[in-house]
Amino acid sequence: MSGGRWQERRLLMGVVALAGLGTATAALAAFKVTDPWAISGAAAAVAMVTVLSGLIQERYKRLVGRRDDTALRLQDGCLVLPNGRLPKVAQIEDPVRLGVHPALVLSTGTDDQPPAYVPRDIDDQVRERLAGGGFLLVVGDSTAGKSRTAFEAMRATVPDHLLIAPHDRTALPAAIEHAARADRCVLWLSDLEHYLGTAGLTREHIARLTAGKGHRIILATLRSAEQTRLTSPPTDRDQAARSAVREICETLEQATQIRLPRMFSPAELDRARSRAWDPRIAVAVQQADDFGIAEYLASGPELQQALDNAWDIGANPRGAALVSAAIDCRRAGYTSPAPRKLLEDLHSAYLDAKGGHRLQPESLDQAWGGSPRYVGGWRRPRPSTGPCWRCAVGCWVRSIRTR
Repeated sequence: MSGGRWQERRLLMGVVALAGLGTATAALAAFKVTDPWAISGAAAAVAMVTVLSGLIQERYKRLVGRRDDTALRLQDGCLVLPNGRLPKVAQIEDPVRLGVHPALVLSTGTDDQPPAYVPRDIDDQVRERLAGGGFLLVVGDSTAGKSRTAFEAMRATVPDHLLIAPHDRTALPAAIEHAARADRCVLWLSDLEHYLGTAGLTREHIARLTAGKGHRIILATLRSAEQTRLTSPPTDRDQAARSAVREICETLEQATQIRLPRMFSPAELDRARSRAWDPRIAVAVQQADDFGIAEYLASGPELQQALDNAWDIGANPRGAALVSAAIDCRRAGYTSPAPRKLLEDLHSAYLDAKGGHRLQPESLDQAWGGSPRYVGGWRRPRPSTGPCWRCAVGCWVRSIRTR
């Protein structure tokens, strides 16, 4: 039984016990006790019991109310099952639900399932660390396969653990509160940069989750470029900025960090070739000299090619300018979704630098609406109307790596 539930039980038992003591005067009357000292003592005890009972009941109500509030915040801010409950690790079979990049589509009948997992050289190391509990951080380039590697290791090692996956930083306090009361759980933080900084994950949170009884895991991923950005000393002398960087560094120091290379090793490529029965893996292996397998499966090359082609005269130059503005916002450290108005204000400079009106740019509505783009016989998995530039912005920003 979790600590929170046991505390509620103790308070409830206390209320019941005090209620029993409160019947003392009635019991004396029933047994015809007439001693004034006994009656006075019983009356005083009843008065004291009434006060204590009220205090305990109020505390019980606050505790239950806090638990109910946490449960509501978990349902609103975390990955939950259709019944509103948090899942066990084994109940989540689709890695995309936990932030793994959707794979390229070949229209071969296998596209509704994630690609076959190609075991990585670090798998044993990751799974050993998960078995021991604590804070594990998988670091690597974008589309190196960090989230998929962590997902597969988690399912193989702790399938019966409770899975707590907050959608964003606002849900993190409720997630931590619930995780601290669980005996066995995984707190999943894909793209850890979204959970650090102001009101984010702290050393105190980590200590609370990893200390004491139970088997609790914080499993996170972080892009190498983000790690560099987050831990680089600020260029100015702003004490608040320096303090924020120091706190983030101290938080990251609590993790066991395992690096995952973007390019596959010879052994990993051999394992990929043995899974060529999945046509997506077979296509990715053919490009392994230029791209990482996971990178290619995440359509990184397609996005690059689509962006390059969009600058052609009469193509989608305004859409390309919007994407370019979003990319630079992301590289500048803007980790939240960029507001549409911000991108519209910024994109003109990118468009003008490439030729402006000579490119015959489309209207803003057309740039945001876009049209399906097919490259090399495959496309990104998007709604039936095809990928719009708004989707392309998000996909491209998620797939950025430092070149």
